Amino acid sequence: MRLLIIAIAIAIAIAKIAARDAEACTCGPALPSISPSGNDVPIDATVMIWVQQRYAKVPALNVGVRPLGGKFLKVDIKTRTSAETSVIELVPKQSLTAYTRYEVVVERNGKQERIESFTTGTAKSTIKPAWKAQGIGRIRFVKPAKFGGGSCLTGDPHLEVVWMAAGDRADHAKLRVGVWIGTTIDLAKPPTIYLDGLRAVEKLGRTSSCASSNLRIPTDKALKVAAKLFDVAGNASDEREVVTDTTQPITEPP
Repeated sequence: MRLLIIAIAIAIAIAKIAARDAEACTCGPALPSISPSGNDVPIDATVMIWVQQRYAKVPALNVGVRPLGGKFLKVDIKTRTSAETSVIELVPKQSLTAYTRYEVVVERNGKQERIESFTTGTAKSTIKPAWKAQGIGRIRFVKPAKFGGGSCLTGDPHLEVVWMAAGDRADHAKLRVGVWIGTTIDLAKPPTIYLDGLRAVEKLGRTSSCASSNLRIPTDKALKVAAKLFDVAGNASDEREVVTDTTQPITEPP
C-alpha cells in the first residue's frame, strides 16, 4: 500500500512538471527602443533607434524624426548591425529647435507609426560622460540554467558585464554605451554595438527567446572588450578595456 501511494505521488509530480514545461513562453511585441526620450533634450542630440530582427529587418524600414505633425528633418543616416540587432542613428543636418516636441516615426509595411517622442530644451550638450573607478567592475562568460514552465530564458552562454559610471540612475538611463569586441580593438572604427542606456549589469548576447541577440561572441582565451560612454550628442568618455576568456562558460546553478 505504501509503495502504491509513493508511486501515485511520483506520477502526480511528473505530470505537474510535464504540464509546467508544456506552457509556452509568451513574448510581447518587439518594439524599437529610442534615444533620446523625455524632456530638456539637448538641441544637438542625434536620434538612435534599436531594431530587433523580430520587429523588422532594417532594409524594410523607413525611419525619420520631425516636429510633432510637421515635416521630416533632413538627416544623415548611419546603420550598424550586430548579430540580430540593428542600430539606426539619425544625425540632423541642423540643430534641433528649442522647446519643441519631436516624434520618431517608423514606416513598416506601408504604415507609419510614432514610436517615441521627446521635447528639446535650449542648450547643447557639452559635458562628457565619465566612468567611476575602473569603469568595468566585472566581466564573465556565463551559461545560466534554463528553466521550464514557460520561462523565456534561453540558457545560452553570454557575457555579463558590471558597469561603473559617475552620476545617478537617471543620468545612466540617458547614456549610450559603445562596445567594441574582438581579439584586437580599433577605437577609430565605430563600436560593434551601441547599448541603449547604462544598466548596472548588462548581458550581451542572447538571453531570452523574446529578444534578438545583440552580439555574437567570438571564442577566444583572451577576448578583448572595450567600452566608452556617449551622451545623446556623441560626446564620449575615455575608454575602458578588459580581457576575458570565452572558451568555457561558467555554468550557473538552477
